Amino acid sequence: MRALLMLVVIALVISWPAGNVLGIQLSQSLDQSEIGYEDSANFIIQIEWEGGQAAYQLERALDPFFDRLKVKGFSSSISSQPSAKGEKTVKTFHYVLVPTSSGAARIDPITISYLAMPDSVSGELLTEPMTITVAEKIPEKVSDSSNMLWLFGAVGLIVLVGGGVAFWRKRSAVPEMPVLSAEQKLLAALEDAKFSSGSDLKKFQSALHDALHGYILERFGIDSGPLPDDGIAEALDGTSLDEEQKQRLAHWFTRARKDKFRPVDGAPGEVVRIENEIRTFFDKLK
Repeated sequence: MRALLMLVVIALVISWPAGNVLGIQLSQSLDQSEIGYEDSANFIIQIEWEGGQAAYQLERALDPFFDRLKVKGFSSSISSQPSAKGEKTVKTFHYVLVPTSSGAARIDPITISYLAMPDSVSGELLTEPMTITVAEKIPEKVSDSSNMLWLFGAVGLIVLVGGGVAFWRKRSAVPEMPVLSAEQKLLAALEDAKFSSGSDLKKFQSALHDALHGYILERFGIDSGPLPDDGIAEALDGTSLDEEQKQRLAHWFTRARKDKFRPVDGAPGEVVRIENEIRTFFDKLK
């Protein structure tokens, strides 16, 4: 009788389901065993159990290791539907894998740790290792026509860039200023002096003094500043000016120097008269 009782107990232990722990299943799939270097493969892991979505909890995120492969895309989902035992739940992990090098690529086993609720009974599932053959990378072929197109494109680009640079330089180049003679510079200064001074004879004579001093220095190399009034004409000896021209130039300079440093009262139209006289003189010297 005692031996019969022990057999019944053993039979009950063997047939009794271990709660939710024995109600969870694992499956995996790889849609291709061989792929080209430029292709991709779908690796799917599915965990199924009897019960609702809260019946099992994964302890940590999956951490798969791929050799010669990398993850291009990843998604996960969980769904439940009625079953003969009440409810059935499926959790799916979907990896899109692309090659990193040719040869035998490998997916190592993945340990999936879980807790069976509500008692928090821990357990583990383990995937099987899988392999996939990756073909050699297809070398890029460049046709002769492609080479010609590339060459024409490169030449066209060089021409375009060169034309753009030339155009930019032309647009941005500072225009060359014309080289003025000493006489032309004096006449320009004379014009400015007339318009800036108006009828103010003293202001005009001051500007005229500076213009004549600059002219004599540039044209003949003579610094007329320190020379006495009666020494200006003498200093111009040996220049291209004749005697009358030397005397007139010396007269205008010495008078302008005096008027610059003394009170001056000019008759109406005096500025215009002097400016016109000097302009006529230098127009002939140009």
